[in-house]
Amino acid sequence: MNKSFAKARTCYQHLAGDLGIQICDALIKIGCVHHNIIDGHSQYKLSDIGVTWTKDVGFYQTKRTQIKACIDVTHKRPHLAGAWAIELCAFLLRNGYTEQDLKTRHIKVTALGEQFLQQKLAINWAQITK
Repeated sequence: MNKSFAKARTCYQHLAGDLGIQICDALIKIGCVHHNIIDGHSQYKLSDIGVTWTKDVGFYQTKRTQIKACIDVTHKRPHLAGAWAIELCAFLLRNGYTEQDLKTRHIKVTALGEQFLQQKLAINWAQITK
C-alpha cells in the first residue's frame, strides 16, 4: 500500500487511514464520542457533547447519529463508520476542508481543513503527515 492510501482515504463513504483514526481519537478525547469495548469489539456512541459539537460546526443531522467501528486496513485500528461518520466525511468535503480523488478514494486535507482540524479537534495534520 502506498503512503497516500494509508494517510487519508474513504472507506465506503467515511474517513479512513491516519485521518480517520486521528479524528476518531480526537472525538473520543474531547468527549464527543463515547467508546466502549464489549466482548472484544469497539462500540461508539455520540454523546451530548458530540451533539452540541456537531451543531456548533454546522453539520448536525438529528436522525443520523449512529456510529459504528470499522477496522482500518492499513493500521489495524478502528475508525468511525456509520451514518454520523458518513455525514462528517460529506461535511468536510462540502465545506472545502478535504478534497477527494474519486478514482483512488484518496483524501487531501486542504489548508482550510488543516485549520479546522487544529481549531475544532486539536489535530496538527501537518505534523502528522511529515
